[in-house]
Amino acid sequence: MSKFPLVARASDVAKSVGAPSTPAGPTRIDEGTRARRSPHAIAWVFADGAVVYEPERGVLVRLDLNGAELWRQLDGRRSIADVVQELGIESVVADVVAFVDGLRETGLVEAQDAAGTWLSR
Repeated sequence: MSKFPLVARASDVAKSVGAPSTPAGPTRIDEGTRARRSPHAIAWVFADGAVVYEPERGVLVRLDLNGAELWRQLDGRRSIADVVQELGIESVVADVVAFVDGLRETGLVEAQDAAGTWLSR
C-alpha cells in the first residue's frame, strides 16, 4: 500500500473510463519532471480534499487532502522534487511521482518533455 494514500488513484480512474493505455506524452516521468494541471481541468476544493473534473475526457477524480495539496502545487514552474521538498514529504517521492504520472495518464496533468514542450495524454 502506498505511503501517500489517495481516495482514488488516477491510473485506476483511467482504466475505469477506458482511457488509452499508451500515453501521447513522455513514457516515464521522474522527480525531475515539471508537471502542471491541465488547463481543461476544473477542481473543487473541500475541507477533506478535492474533486477534479476534465470535461473533454469525462474524467472525474476525488483526491484526499494530500492529493489535493499536491494538485494545487502542480504549477509547471517547479519539478516534482521541488514540490516534494517544499511540502516536506521527501520520504514518499516515489509515491508522488506515481501519483502525478497517474494524473498525467488520465489527462488531468501535463508533463514537460526534454525539448520543453508541454505534453498531455
